Amino acid sequence: MIALQTGNFLWGQVTVDTAKVNTDSTEVKNNKVKKVRKPTVPWKAALMSGILPGLGQIYNRKYWKLPIVWGALGVTGYFLVDQHVKYISYRDAYRSYALDSIIPPGFQQYQLNPNGIKSERDNYERSRNILTIVAAALWVLNIVDASVDAHLSSFDVSPDLSMRIQPATFTVGYTSQPAFGLSLTFAFHQKK
Repeated sequence: MIALQTGNFLWGQVTVDTAKVNTDSTEVKNNKVKKVRKPTVPWKAALMSGILPGLGQIYNRKYWKLPIVWGALGVTGYFLVDQHVKYISYRDAYRSYALDSIIPPGFQQYQLNPNGIKSERDNYERSRNILTIVAAALWVLNIVDASVDAHLSSFDVSPDLSMRIQPATFTVGYTSQPAFGLSLTFAFHQKK
């Protein structure tokens, strides 16, 4: 129950009816028998997405999310590898300059300012590190999405949901005085 109060007037209250659970694996509507899908297990969906991104979404039968997951991780992975390869080449060029005072072929534009090689190396290293963090965050987001989707797979989002608003009187706990307000009652049914 959630209630907001100002003075002796209670602004609102939210109560939730108990969920009605259907334990059958079939559902009868309009004289037609419909097979009800077994709810997915959240920890299993999370584990599958942790092992291979998108596998939890396949388990949850949310195939439309696959291009989003694979696209986000693929693009991030592409740029991460690209930045790493450039970092390696600039690192090796700077090492060559630092040890032998020779600027390797392909880096002749830095002849007048060899510290530019070091600056570029640092920029590519920073970009690579940031992209590693982004890739890890996307992987975790993929796992969280699969788990939450599995948790919510058993909840009904049909027109059977209802909300009822009616006036109500309450007693305020610490003063024992009556208060007036609205009662909002939400009824929902959980699929099984």
